[in-house]
Amino acid sequence: MNPAHFDHGLKERSAYKFWVKDHVRFTDLDALGHVSAVRTNEFFNGVRATLFYRAIEKWPRSQQLPVLKLSVIQHVREAHFPDELDIGMVIEEFGRTSVTAVLGVFNASDCLALSRNVFVFIDAVTRMPTIPTDQIKENFTKLAG
Repeated sequence: MNPAHFDHGLKERSAYKFWVKDHVRFTDLDALGHVSAVRTNEFFNGVRATLFYRAIEKWPRSQQLPVLKLSVIQHVREAHFPDELDIGMVIEEFGRTSVTAVLGVFNASDCLALSRNVFVFIDAVTRMPTIPTDQIKENFTKLAG
């Protein structure tokens, strides 16, 4: 799979299961008057962190931690102040020590940006890849699968 390829269906709200709300702040804008690329990534980080907090006991101080290995972002449309945003996330697949998710940022009517993230689970002590527990996989699937 080409991680930079996003099926058209991923631009639809119905593709996502896990959601958080956010909004565009005036300070999110760049010199062109739309949301900066840096801030778009922060919107994605917000939904990731919320999922991890709900799915992994004691996160971010748990024994197993998902670490971002790959992030590909596709900007679809501009976002502007003061847009209300919904950021969705869906789990695409689990690997042996990894999980791949797709995230989407939406305003009231449009998909604004997409991101595909690959996370590798590491052991908090050894810092080496580890197989996520069945409970973590179950929680991810239940919340965002």
